[in-house]
Amino acid sequence: MLARQRAFGDDIAPVVDAGSDEFVAAVAEAYDRSAAVDLLEEHLAFSAPLHEERSAFAFELDIDPGDVLGGLARALPSFSVEFTDEALRSMRRAERQVIPQAVAEIEGAYQS
Repeated sequence: MLARQRAFGDDIAPVVDAGSDEFVAAVAEAYDRSAAVDLLEEHLAFSAPLHEERSAFAFELDIDPGDVLGGLARALPSFSVEFTDEALRSMRRAERQVIPQAVAEIEGAYQS
């Protein structure tokens, strides 16, 4: 996972060094069209490490009813909610929307 983050840093460095403050313009300046699309498709798929290393992650929330409701709810026991599977589904769904939109924006920069 650390290697993935380092690769992202290496890949985004030319974008940061580009002359534009706007992300799409900076990507277009730093990369040709194919490399830019590859960059987005690879690095915007942020849930990939979570799927690859499923046992390394858990999304869990401890809830104390007294903290949420106050008053007499303080007498109720705390409980935990584990929502790892739902978090992963939500992330993947977001990726299916965000990645094509980002690719379309980038491709538009090369058409102008």
